[in-house]
Amino acid sequence: MSLWRSKRRYDTGRRFSEQADDALYALALLQSDGTVTKTRTSELREDLEEGEAVFRALRDALQHPEKADSYTYALARQLREHYGEIDKYAIERLNRHLELLDKAGADLTYYSGLEDVIEALELIEELAEQTTEQDAEQLRDYVATSDY
Repeated sequence: MSLWRSKRRYDTGRRFSEQADDALYALALLQSDGTVTKTRTSELREDLEEGEAVFRALRDALQHPEKADSYTYALARQLREHYGEIDKYAIERLNRHLELLDKAGADLTYYSGLEDVIEALELIEELAEQTTEQDAEQLRDYVATSDY
């Protein structure tokens, strides 16, 4: 794999992992029944939107693999395989996750069903981090063996 491709996969993996982590943080705050202050309201909504961005990217990759970058499609397929479903049902599940995050972001309330969203975000974060670690290792190997 080329240096450029490893770097691109590494950056994409980090972005997915960070977005999932932001959404998980927001959901944990909503789940704790803590009072959401005005200053944190916009931050929580932004974090939930990060989670929506992850699900949207993965859903779009399953719907239109020809338009998706290879890393996003591979991550979407891993998630689909985890569900043990065909694309149609995985897409429906991702759409439900999107709807729940949107609903939670609208009024900053923790709803039933968000447990599945949390589980999916944790899996996405784990899968993205595994790939990121592999690509980071490839980058280190490339730099260590190249002549500058």
